Amino acid sequence: MFLQVRGIMKRSTRFLILAGLLILSTMAFVFMDFHWVKSNTESHINSTRTNAEPTTDYQPWNTLYIAPADDNPTSVALAKAVYHKARGSSFFSPKLLETTPKDDHYPVILVAASLDEFFWTPFHGRSTLNVAYIYSNFHALVGIDDAGEISLTDTDILPNIFGKGELEQIDRSTGLLSRMGYHQLIHNMAAKSIVEGLEKMVDLNQ
Repeated sequence: MFLQVRGIMKRSTRFLILAGLLILSTMAFVFMDFHWVKSNTESHINSTRTNAEPTTDYQPWNTLYIAPADDNPTSVALAKAVYHKARGSSFFSPKLLETTPKDDHYPVILVAASLDEFFWTPFHGRSTLNVAYIYSNFHALVGIDDAGEISLTDTDILPNIFGKGELEQIDRSTGLLSRMGYHQLIHNMAAKSIVEGLEKMVDLNQ
C-alpha cells in the first residue's frame, strides 16, 4: 500500500512539473521578446516631397521629433521603433513624443499604422502592416492629414521641407519566435524603411 501511494505521488509530482514547464513555456512565447527566424519580407514605400531651394552650405542633420499620429497601439509601438532606428542615423538627433507635437516641436514626423493581418504561432508568423507618415521641418503637425500653412520660402537657417509617405509591409517568418518578439520584428523592419526614406527626404544634396 505504501509503495502504491509513493508511486501515485511520484506520478503526481512529474505531472505537476510537466504542467509547470508547459505553463512557463507558454508564458514565455506570449510575453517575452525573442525571435530566431528566417523572414521573407516585401516592403513597398511611396513618398513625396516639396521643398524650398537649399543653400550651398545646407546640411540635413537636425533634431527630429517623433510621435504617433493616433492612440492606436500599433502606431505607438511603431513611433518608438522609429525613434530607436533614428538614433543610429547620422541625419537625426531624435526625440520621442507621447502626445501631439506642440508649436515648437519640429522638425517632426508623425506615424499612423494599422496591422491589417497578424497571424502568429511559436514557429510561424504572417503579417501585413500599413503605415502612413508625414514630415515637416518648419511647423508642428497635428494629424496625419495635416497640411497646415505650408510656406516653402527660403530661410536663413534651413530650407523648408514637407513630405509624406505610405508603406505596405508584407512578412512571412518561420523559426522560433514569441508573440511579442514577432511584433517587435515587424515594427523594427518598418521603422528601418521609414528612417531610410526620411533620410532621402531631407537630403537635398542628392
